[in-house]
Amino acid sequence: MLSNTAYVILGLLQKCPLSGYDIKSHVDISTSFFFSASYGQIYPELKRLEKKGLVEGTELATGRRTRTEYAITAAGQAAFDDWLAQPSAGIELRDEGLLKFFFGGGLDRDALLDKLAKLRAARAADLARVHEVGEDLPEIADELQREVLDYGIGLYEYVIGWCDQMTKRLAARPETDFPVDPNPCAKGD
Repeated sequence: MLSNTAYVILGLLQKCPLSGYDIKSHVDISTSFFFSASYGQIYPELKRLEKKGLVEGTELATGRRTRTEYAITAAGQAAFDDWLAQPSAGIELRDEGLLKFFFGGGLDRDALLDKLAKLRAARAADLARVHEVGEDLPEIADELQREVLDYGIGLYEYVIGWCDQMTKRLAARPETDFPVDPNPCAKGD
């Protein structure tokens, strides 16, 4: 069984051979908005894929350095196609700002409003980055990739709107509605 990072790599290698650096660059302007991969994930995964015969590396001389460019093999394409045919496991949303808000039950209203403002600002920055990528998409993407970009735009717009709604709701509640130190584990007397 391959990791999702392996499938990201195989998917990118379908179009043309790429080095690990090139793969990371493509991830940064495409899948990173919904599925990121670091150099620390990409390079070891390339070695595993090569060992399994799913990609093939070729050493290329580029100036004083050599770099390895990887191409997908027929076995790699078959593994990728098989993965595409399988049902998806579902969404794994990981939003640290939302997690901090979730655990902010012991905070006063102003602290919670501050957490929401930071979450909103972070998602607005993400939305701006997605729009920047969208400006370059005609050159680098196909129709399905543009549709996924629209999904990302809609998701970030939704989160920003949710933050705005929560800010209004919390700001309208009396300060006494925010206990300073709730303890859900406290046992009654």
